[in-house]
Amino acid sequence: MKIKKFQALAVICIIVGIMIAIQYRANLHSKAYISYKQWSNIKTEINNLDKQNQDLAKEIILLRNKLARDNSQRIDKELKTRLDEANILAGFTPVGGAGIIVMLDDNPDLMLEKSDINSFIIHDINLLLVINQLKAAGAEAISVNSERIVVNSEVRCAGPTILVNLNRVAPPFEIKAIGDPEKLESALLSKEGELEALRLMGIRVNMQKTNKVEIPAYNGMPNFRYSHSK
Repeated sequence: MKIKKFQALAVICIIVGIMIAIQYRANLHSKAYISYKQWSNIKTEINNLDKQNQDLAKEIILLRNKLARDNSQRIDKELKTRLDEANILAGFTPVGGAGIIVMLDDNPDLMLEKSDINSFIIHDINLLLVINQLKAAGAEAISVNSERIVVNSEVRCAGPTILVNLNRVAPPFEIKAIGDPEKLESALLSKEGELEALRLMGIRVNMQKTNKVEIPAYNGMPNFRYSHSK
């Protein structure tokens, strides 16, 4: 009986041992069981991933800053371009380009004429008509004796001289205009053009087309009494 009991106990121990071995092997492959070596490897991997995340975060910040700078530079460039264009249109910047140069001088025989002297000299209205014809023909910039014509320029008589931008100018008058030379010339040489009327008065008229017209900037300050920004 004792032998049988011993044999039964041995069998039970073997079965329990087998069960423990099976469970151990199962635990080795279980997600819930992690050996020290596995944990060390996982920890190393976690550290590597954490470092990669930090590096990516830094790169994202750098890229965002670069993008902000690039956008700022692009915006600044666009604003500068618009400002330059506005300054040109307003007359605050010297400009150059193709166009025409017109020279006007009083009738040289006015002292020999017995008729009214006013019929043989250039008046402010004559200059204004020439300027307006140039503007209508697409002139982008105009000057009279180096006085830039802007939106609020005044051209009016002041005794024997003419005021342009409140500065006295006297003949000969040099009118420069930047634009399409052919269109500008065609506008001034038309039968209804002011130059034809001036020639009939005996005014000396000379006009030339050129690819190099230089017009200075307006040297005054615009005075707006009624207009304001909204």
